[in-house]
Amino acid sequence: MKTTSMTAPAESSATAPLKRAMPHPDKGAAARPRFKSAQKRSPARLAVGGLVLVLAVAGGAFELRAIPVTATPIVRGTAVDAVYATGTVEPLDRVVVKARASGPVDLKVREGAHVHKGDLLAVIDSPALKHDLARGQADLWAASHQAGRKGPQLAMLKAQARSLEADLNTVRGERGRVLSLVTSGSSPQADLDRLVDRTAALEAQLAANAAQQDALEIDLTARALGSSAAVDSLAARLSDTEVRAPMDGVVLARFVEPGEVAMINTPLVKLGTTDNLILECAIDEADIGRVTIGKNVAISLYAFPQAVYRGEVFEILPDADREKKTFLTKVKLVDPPPGLRSGMTAEVNVVIEEKRDALLLPADAIDSAGSVFVIAGDRAQRRTPQLGIHDLLRVELLGGLAEGDQVIVGGAESLREGARVRVTVRSSGSTAPQPSAARAGMSL
Repeated sequence: MKTTSMTAPAESSATAPLKRAMPHPDKGAAARPRFKSAQKRSPARLAVGGLVLVLAVAGGAFELRAIPVTATPIVRGTAVDAVYATGTVEPLDRVVVKARASGPVDLKVREGAHVHKGDLLAVIDSPALKHDLARGQADLWAASHQAGRKGPQLAMLKAQARSLEADLNTVRGERGRVLSLVTSGSSPQADLDRLVDRTAALEAQLAANAAQQDALEIDLTARALGSSAAVDSLAARLSDTEVRAPMDGVVLARFVEPGEVAMINTPLVKLGTTDNLILECAIDEADIGRVTIGKNVAISLYAFPQAVYRGEVFEILPDADREKKTFLTKVKLVDPPPGLRSGMTAEVNVVIEEKRDALLLPADAIDSAGSVFVIAGDRAQRRTPQLGIHDLLRVELLGGLAEGDQVIVGGAESLREGARVRVTVRSSGSTAPQPSAARAGMSL
């Protein structure tokens, strides 16, 4: 029987060496790294890459885009160094009339009324004072009659004195008669001695009576004078219920209405003279050292905003307002406008120094570092000029720029050195919108 054996196919000579050369995976030898097939990119990576590309393109476009700005030329004019302040129009002579008694008020005048010194402004009802005055007058009448020559107490003492004088005269006559008898020996010496003692006693009583009359007269006179003073005081207090004008002027304000109860020192009305109005300004203590009597003042009234008026400092109060740290400075208006009224507000520049024919740079063109952007062709260039005196709107240019150079006053916030710009020229005579305080950039 023929036996058949199954044998694995023989490996080719080309394959065998390759198979022997490949290490077994389980062996510790390091395996050769395999090549990875290409993977798909994630959507997030594609988005980031696109954003970077867009920003790069935008940045390039930004460098090419012209930035709109506003510029104004440097011109010549008057440079002003001034102290800025606000002020209120007030009468030079004014007074607040206050109550000197308490009670319901009956006002007799209204705002705008012209009054003369002594005119009745208000009446304060105080019936208790009227009753006190009547009682005081009664006491004065009684004291005056007691102190008079016909006063009963004084008349009684005088009658006693007359009686004593009569007794004294009788005793003196009797003493003379007894003296003759004693001399002749017809009467004893004891009778004469008794009459002498009686004479001395009556004379002492008469002297005491005179002293009592003097003391009573002094006391009654003092009582009468005291009653008179009390009546005068009550009359003065009662007269305080009639409030009268202390000066000629106009009623500027009323602080109470008819029927209201006023206490002592309650403000009732304000009087003032409207024909002599001044400005009262509060100058900061940091600037008051540069302000002196006679300094010129440029005044801008809110009621007349189109004009600048001239004034002059004529008084500086020596003491400061402790809370505001300011000094009250009074300014006389040289040519006040018609229609000027008490209570109007104004902004003032106290002119410290003026320079004619100076180069002027707009204050809003200067940044916090003292630099400006100047137009050079279609580019913006940063310069640092030399500056002099200034007010709130204009600055004196001492060097670094020239007349006619255009400086950027609007749109400089986003500028960089050498940035392309598109310029809109603003007239040198106009100013950009400013807060109200900047209206003080004015001179005479």
